[in-house]
Amino acid sequence: MYQVPNEIWNEIAETQTLATEWGRKMFPLPFAEMQQAVEQEEAALLEKGTPSKVVTAYQEVMPLLLEHAAISNYLSRPEKMDLRQALPEVRSPAEAALLMSMEHRMSSKEISQLLTMLQAL
Repeated sequence: MYQVPNEIWNEIAETQTLATEWGRKMFPLPFAEMQQAVEQEEAALLEKGTPSKVVTAYQEVMPLLLEHAAISNYLSRPEKMDLRQALPEVRSPAEAALLMSMEHRMSSKEISQLLTMLQAL
């Protein structure tokens, strides 16, 4: 959730209908609370034995996948289109895993782990 300033997530929460409980909880949080929540999620995933590269990729792409409709609707406004590169449209777990594999240079095992996690959402 660090690919854009916290204010963007907050504005998406204020202006869009979020599809998931996770999004409704996380997007409106002030920065310090969002950072703490992300760190808690990270610690829980690492505790389960998830490799750190997979955790990083998961946390980056998961919000894009879960709330792709709200994000796309928000970015459809002309003044927000410049954010599309930071918040790419991700419509499926496979698309999300492919995007992260290119961005984070993940091994096939890591990609598989990420895909499994995303499919469970």
